Amino acid sequence: MAPGRVIDVLAVVILSLGATVARAESPTSLAKSFIETLSEDGSQAALARFSSSDRIAIRFTPGRRDGLSLKAMDTETWLAATRFLQQTLSVEGFRMVELIHQREAILGEITDNPDYRDPKLYYLAIFGDPGSGLWTYRDD
Repeated sequence: MAPGRVIDVLAVVILSLGATVARAESPTSLAKSFIETLSEDGSQAALARFSSSDRIAIRFTPGRRDGLSLKAMDTETWLAATRFLQQTLSVEGFRMVELIHQREAILGEITDNPDYRDPKLYYLAIFGDPGSGLWTYRDD
């Protein structure tokens, strides 16, 4: 490849990377977009104070969590939640979330208890106020 052609190709690649970066939304913006889709009940379920004790609670078994379950989300909210997770987790992290949900369905079949091992009973909670002080989220 001619030297001039290499520079042209590099310029296109660099500009493409810049365009990708420019289109990326901040986690705060994505969280706000998710929050905007919530109904009043959804807001009560999904949003909590940063100081909430549930923010630091760790559970390894299925069960009720604070947050809004995937099952309780309407299509618009589910799409916003998915977009939020896709862009705030690494590619591998988001892939792992999808695999865990798939395995949950398999475990429901194996144990003959699909209501207990329901892949739609994962909860998204936002702690604090995105854009105003400390905030974080949990997808559990």
